[in-house]
Amino acid sequence: MELPSRLTRRLHRTLTTSLAYLAQEALESAVQVAARGVVTGQAQASDVKGSSTGMTSAQLAERFRINGCAALPSFMSCSRLYVDVKSAATGAGLGSNAMPLTFDGNGKPSNAFSYDLGTQGSMVMIRFIYLWPMRVAPTAGTKAGSTGQTVLMATSVAKSEVYT
Repeated sequence: MELPSRLTRRLHRTLTTSLAYLAQEALESAVQVAARGVVTGQAQASDVKGSSTGMTSAQLAERFRINGCAALPSFMSCSRLYVDVKSAATGAGLGSNAMPLTFDGNGKPSNAFSYDLGTQGSMVMIRFIYLWPMRVAPTAGTKAGSTGQTVLMATSVAKSEVYT
């Protein structure tokens, strides 16, 4: 009776890890789609139009996040996606890629995320942070505190083009 149980646990761990890798690759693809819109100026142009109709910075950031969700596969929930966007004149101005996350009592990040698409020629760093609802590796440094979730993160850094 021991063998099937051990085999079942091993199979479960293998499938859990495989799904997390699939989700990570989907997140990487989604951040690249979002970055393409920033590099070409489409996202900035959309924000200019949104601002002229009275949208606040928080509403523009939420619209960007929702557009990012559209690039995720259906098995990934939009409510688990967080977005951080920073811009600077040079890559050094973006600072470190390290982003320590802190969590509230409900297991949600309590960090203040940025939303700054920059202007033409800016270096822009876009991070998609996704809370995967399973613990993948108990010793990994990607655990979301004691929430039983794993933090998946995809980052894109690029210089925005000259756009009109």
